[in-house]
Amino acid sequence: LWLVKGIDDGLEKVVWKRIAQGLNQPLGLEIVDGKIHAICKDQIAIFHDLNGDEEIDFFENFCNTFRTSAGGHDYNTGLQLDADGNFYFATKHDGVYRISPDGKTVSILADGLRNPNGIGVAPDGRVWVTPQEGQWTPASQIFNVQPGAFYGHDYHRRNEQIEPATVYVPRGIDNSTGGQLYITTDKWGPMKDRLISFSFGANSHYLVLEDLSGPKAQGAIVPLDGDFISGIHRGRIHSIDEQVYVVGTQGWGTYSQTHGSFERVRYTEKPVYYPIGFQVFQNGIRVDFDHPITSDAPGSTLRVFGQQWQYIYTMGYGSPEFSIRDPDQFGHDPLEVASTHVVGDGKSIFVEIPEIVPAMTIYLRMHLEFDGGERVKTDLFATALHLGEAFTSFPNPREIVSGKPQELELIIKRPPPVPEIEPGSHEPGRPIHLKALTGLKYDKTRISASPGERISLTLENTDVMPHNWVMVRYEGYTNVGEKADLMVNDPSAIEKQYIPEDRDILHHTRLLNPGESTTIHFNAPVAPGHYPFLCTFPGHWQVMRGYLIVY
Repeated sequence: LWLVKGIDDGLEKVVWKRIAQGLNQPLGLEIVDGKIHAICKDQIAIFHDLNGDEEIDFFENFCNTFRTSAGGHDYNTGLQLDADGNFYFATKHDGVYRISPDGKTVSILADGLRNPNGIGVAPDGRVWVTPQEGQWTPASQIFNVQPGAFYGHDYHRRNEQIEPATVYVPRGIDNSTGGQLYITTDKWGPMKDRLISFSFGANSHYLVLEDLSGPKAQGAIVPLDGDFISGIHRGRIHSIDEQVYVVGTQGWGTYSQTHGSFERVRYTEKPVYYPIGFQVFQNGIRVDFDHPITSDAPGSTLRVFGQQWQYIYTMGYGSPEFSIRDPDQFGHDPLEVASTHVVGDGKSIFVEIPEIVPAMTIYLRMHLEFDGGERVKTDLFATALHLGEAFTSFPNPREIVSGKPQELELIIKRPPPVPEIEPGSHEPGRPIHLKALTGLKYDKTRISASPGERISLTLENTDVMPHNWVMVRYEGYTNVGEKADLMVNDPSAIEKQYIPEDRDILHHTRLLNPGESTTIHFNAPVAPGHYPFLCTFPGHWQVMRGYLIVY
């Protein structure tokens, strides 16, 4: 825990002081009545400086009556406070927690979240959370949390109705979402009263917009300019200068330049030309801005480009982007933009798309000119859970396509039956028991065998993530691992058990979910040598490995 002093415009005399250490994975912080509170893996702790020397002398257990997971890939993240003094944080194993102001009452608002890395609370009390792409999570997502909702993770065990995301975040924008921050200060100009979401994976940030016109909130993201030098987890508005300060780290699946960073983002008071609002209609999308748009080319179709696509929920790692018109095909559907019009007070455009349908992602690329001659290119990635009424406040609207769906329907594919890995002989051999452990590792990294020896290998998955065991020829380790990573875009990867097709693979188990085990029987190679084994679930192979040594 660090205290940073001397923060001013120039940042010339910044002083850092570590005031506490020995915390158990602190991943969120709030200050309440002058006391520092942090969410750790074991408790929400309050930190007391008893003698005023700016060093913490006592860790007080404020609340530990919530379940703690032993999983190494399972964290308590993003401590936030609402106007009534309730605390919120998110976990994979239990979902979104709410803790009463006195720390005595614990409740779970919603669950089914895969590895959430942050949480946001609006001034009106609405809660936001951001799970990560993976099993039953086809893309990183942003949810406006609904009490009692189930968001998909562990669907193969629970088989409950999955609540769709408020926003599906394309992998090209963010592969690993971070926390959120509501802008509550006038010093951020037109961004006030809007949600900013941070990217741990892409070291960036984006504006989150809401369309509240229908039965459910549906959202859109607008990428903001500028990159951070580490993967951003948390943000806060400083009470003195009312600017945004963020902290980040380097870790799994991030494009960080450094191990961590503490950075400031300031509003320069120059004009902001990002979209600041949107609404989905039966025949298109209205996009709102903070400045008047030049309307010297009414009806032009040259300034806006549109696409749409969808994802599929499976037990595999995320989902490729699929056509909506042909769900078996990879890729995006182009959208015909019939016309564009400056509408309302001159600060909005309506993009007429008669064929628009509910979609996980509708992408608009806009080339606009604002009053004063400023030409801007900006993007909007919207999730349309439902279509509103037709918008007709412009000349000569096209006829709306009839018979199209009005509500988004999720495509969910349950896992196939467990395959027979090695058909034929089940003659047992010398038993070897191997465990997949927390931290992407096997409990044994060296296994010995005699040439041609019959082996019965049992793999037990004690981790919280899926794992398998694949043995390859010595020279095939890197090749097989790289092919395994590419399977993240293979819609049939789960049917293949994340085993790539490669002649260097000698033996393998099926993919095991947490708590499962399996046994395979095989003969060790006759030729003496080192035979690598690895887990081919995407992203695991470079760490989770060992050798079968034949001698």
